[in-house]
Formats: sequence, structure tokens, C-alpha cells
Amino acid sequence: MPKPIYRKYIVVDRHQIWSVKWQNNGQPVVLLHGGLSHTAKWEKQVLPAVAKTHQPFAYDRTAHGYTKVRPGYMHFDFQVNELINFLKTVVKNQHTSLAGVMVEILLTRCN
Repeated sequence: MPKPIYRKYIVVDRHQIWSVKWQNNGQPVVLLHGGLSHTAKWEKQVLPAVAKTHQPFAYDRTAHGYTKVRPGYMHFDFQVNELINFLKTVVKNQHTSLAGVMVEILLTRCN
């Protein structure tokens, strides 16, 4: 199983978010867990395949795993903004930031 470069709290939008970063083997990819889940769920099934060709990042979304609750976390706008701010703060990659914008468009503009 790939070993992480770090597992730690980072500050994104003035809030501590639990984040994991693995070794760089290619383009960055952010693994987003679903509701009632957390970053550790990726490690056994998905991470071994993804880590061979990419640089995986993951974070516990607000109110999941090690990341504490804060007001508004149930709204899609909040979740989209959290992802975009994570991309800008942690991943800092143009292509990945574009993916964040696409997520925002899909979640908020397409019916």
C-alpha cells in the first residue's frame, strides 16, 4: 500500500481540514469521499491503482472523519467551495483547479 507523504490538518478557508497527500507519480487527483465516509476508505481499494500513475490527495470533508462541523456544510455550494479552496490551497495545479470549477458547474448549474 502506498505510504502518505503526510496526514495532517491543514487550514482551508480558515477551517482545519484533515488532509492526506501521497507520493507524486503523475498528474494530481483528488479523491472525494461520499456522505458518511472519510479519507481512509480510499486506501485499500482505490489508492493502490491510482497511486501508480497519479499524485493522490484526499481530505475529510467538513463534518466527516477528522474534520469538524461548521455552519452550512450540508449545502452543495458549501461543499463545492470547500473543494475549490482545497484545490487552490493544497493542490495548486492549474488542471486540477479547472476540475474544481467543472464540479461547481455540474453541481450548481446543470439540472
